[in-house]
Amino acid sequence: MSAILPHEIKEIPQPFVVVCEGYGDIRFIDALLQFKNIANCSVGCPSERGGFGTGKEAIPPYLKGIQTAILRKKANLQGILVIADADENPADSFNLMVQALQSASFPPPAAPFSIEGNPIRVGIFLMPGAGRNGCLEHILWDAAVKKTPGERTNEDLLRQNLKKRQMQSAD
Repeated sequence: MSAILPHEIKEIPQPFVVVCEGYGDIRFIDALLQFKNIANCSVGCPSERGGFGTGKEAIPPYLKGIQTAILRKKANLQGILVIADADENPADSFNLMVQALQSASFPPPAAPFSIEGNPIRVGIFLMPGAGRNGCLEHILWDAAVKKTPGERTNEDLLRQNLKKRQMQSAD
């Protein structure tokens, strides 16, 4: 059963919530939770229809919406996990999510990939993983390359195309 929250946060039925940047991200996390039979998590993201906007920059008001649900006794949360893309600068992405949590009066963790706090446990995970730049899609790409190791990577194809162009311009 899907654990995706509606666009507007009216209540959070599960004790844990995973907050992502966008709808594609929450669909992936929801499918992963279902595959692993994890039923105690809700997943959600900011959206235009919810009045928050979209993307990483819209996570602060989305977290404030979660805080409002808690204050209205429409959520009894034990934990919040924010999943954000590391993009080109993981430190900047982490700091942006720390500020987002603080703006909603949630205690941020001291470092990415740690879960801290009491009574609500809070974590920030940066995709594609510790020490890497990029986004969630990089994990999917890595998995696809591992699954089909004989296939060429985008980097290999790019190099091949550049060599072809160099040879054509030399002629």
